[in-house]
Amino acid sequence: MQSNFCMKYKDEVKSLIKRLGIDETKSYLLSALSTLTRKVTELREEIYSLKESLNEENNSDEIRHLKYDLEEKQGLLADTLDELLASDSMYLCFKEYINK
Repeated sequence: MQSNFCMKYKDEVKSLIKRLGIDETKSYLLSALSTLTRKVTELREEIYSLKESLNEENNSDEIRHLKYDLEEKQGLLADTLDELLASDSMYLCFKEYINK
């Protein structure tokens, strides 16, 4: 029985395997996971830095800019986490598909 997440990505995984082969598909999916994980780490570090700057700032204009930047980075982080979840689900679907 296939997992729910696998049903969503089954056709995409099949297409990748058909175009790239199993080894290259695995490399592609692992590379995507690695890239997204690094991006999440970088965004979390940037958010931490912005929060630190926000706590130290007294100028109201600068505070407004920092808050805007912080909201923007938090939105990017949320989007990247969604991408990471999708990429992880696709990789798990791939593993399930090739182990059949």
